[in-house]
Amino acid sequence: MYCKYYNFKLDKRKNIVILQANAECVLEKVEDDAILEYKQPNCLKIIVQKKLSFLEYDKYHVYTLKVPFHNRMTDYKKIWRLGGFKDKGIFDGNYDLETERVYFGIYKGDLPSIDNSMLNRVTLLLPKGSDIFCDKILKVFEMHRFNMNIDDQVAIRTLKNLQAIQKESIVIYEFPHCSKICICGQNIEERFDSLDLPETEIIEY
Repeated sequence: MYCKYYNFKLDKRKNIVILQANAECVLEKVEDDAILEYKQPNCLKIIVQKKLSFLEYDKYHVYTLKVPFHNRMTDYKKIWRLGGFKDKGIFDGNYDLETERVYFGIYKGDLPSIDNSMLNRVTLLLPKGSDIFCDKILKVFEMHRFNMNIDDQVAIRTLKNLQAIQKESIVIYEFPHCSKICICGQNIEERFDSLDLPETEIIEY
């Protein structure tokens, strides 16, 4: 399978950058119809990585998983077992929507690829040695009722609030099931230029 990216767009605002592109997945062999709806923003991630020196930061991934039928067992398993993680992270919790419960977890460093399309992820890049305020981050997610179905404006407000809590941080959100990434950070818009965007890009998986 390979994915063709085209029609790249760069939206720059004060302390906000949004990268997006159209994506078409081409499959040599279709084994699962669901894969047709799954478009990874890998091409955009490469652009972001070229602009940000990830090695200069401590990296934290904040995961959420929305569960419609929650009970004591799902509370016991927490996000780590529910999401198929091999290792537990540094912090976990949950919050409720109308009828669903969102399980929440923070993991420091990179994880092996997790095959769970229901997981939602926000990445925090903190200056090395900085403290991370896990309880406050959970409260921000709960306040904005953060889940896979939020719109752009809710995502941006969430990222801004996270960046305000974690000073000098960069916050990155990969929108699920589409090729769009939002980045929030102090003067982050100055690091990106439309000249950095290719006309088309093809990535093989």
